[in-house]
Amino acid sequence: MEQIEKNKDVLSLARDQGEKLLLVNLNKTWSGKSKDPEHQRENDYKKTRKYWKVNPKRADNVKYVLGVYKGIVVTVCEPKGYDNKKWYLVPQTDPNYSTMEGRYMFDGNLLENSPYLGARTEKSTNYWVIKYINC
Repeated sequence: MEQIEKNKDVLSLARDQGEKLLLVNLNKTWSGKSKDPEHQRENDYKKTRKYWKVNPKRADNVKYVLGVYKGIVVTVCEPKGYDNKKWYLVPQTDPNYSTMEGRYMFDGNLLENSPYLGARTEKSTNYWVIKYINC
């Protein structure tokens, strides 16, 4: 994938590239100001990968998960899995299991040179928690 124009939006990029994406809203976790334990995560990868209410069959088809903070893509992860299953339920051993039961997470790689980094989404991210593109 080639480097993108700085002001290009995610929908245009995904359409141009034909890639299946999942956008996750990081407005509560990114700043680190929330006092809720489930919003406290020690790094960018963990802020993006955990505690999402997704349709696992649909989410297993995405190529990248984009973490969005205030309308800008700040993280890009590539989920990895086995037997085409990338997403799994939060395990009982997770410290936040009692409040996150029934939510999903993935393992994968944080991509530091993705052309999606810095891309815009619509102006307000207050109306969605996750958003599928091309899925």
